[in-house]
Amino acid sequence: MDFLQAVLVAVAMFFDAQQLFISIYTDNYPKWHCTNRNTNSSCTPSSDICKLSRSSWSWDTPPSNTVISHWNLECASTFIT
Repeated sequence: MDFLQAVLVAVAMFFDAQQLFISIYTDNYPKWHCTNRNTNSSCTPSSDICKLSRSSWSWDTPPSNTVISHWNLECASTFIT
């Protein structure tokens, strides 16, 4: 019986950890930088990446670090329609 209780507590802690992981992973908006070194480029650090061509900028960290960069959701709506 003690073993069963220990397993149930461990399972509950798993779900708590999963919720914490989800909130941290999904709330992290990744930083980006301009990749085009051309002085005539319209890419500046204050630019809106949704209005830039995808080839003119890149993520600072690997795309797999956040949901936004992994699934290319940087310009997606916050609501599912």
